[in-house]
Amino acid sequence: MQIMFEDSASYDKGAGIVCFYGSAEGEDLAFGCTTEALMEAEQLESASERELMAAFTKHRDRIRQIARAKYISGAIERRGVCIVRTVDLNR
Repeated sequence: MQIMFEDSASYDKGAGIVCFYGSAEGEDLAFGCTTEALMEAEQLESASERELMAAFTKHRDRIRQIARAKYISGAIERRGVCIVRTVDLNR
């Protein structure tokens, strides 16, 4: 399955994720990467929104690769969002 990801991403402080989007076969898809995963990837104990977005950008290709695999395997979580977590980035 080909997933086309959008270039934009945004931080949702309330949900604790960086949100990003894509589409496949005419369907809009929602993805997220947890702040914990991003902080661990950068070995940070705390992070500002700016630092989280920089971490997301730095690891974007790997995060998208993981998100694609999770989506294809059916790992869809709350409200139809496929979320990349710390355990996913550490594999």
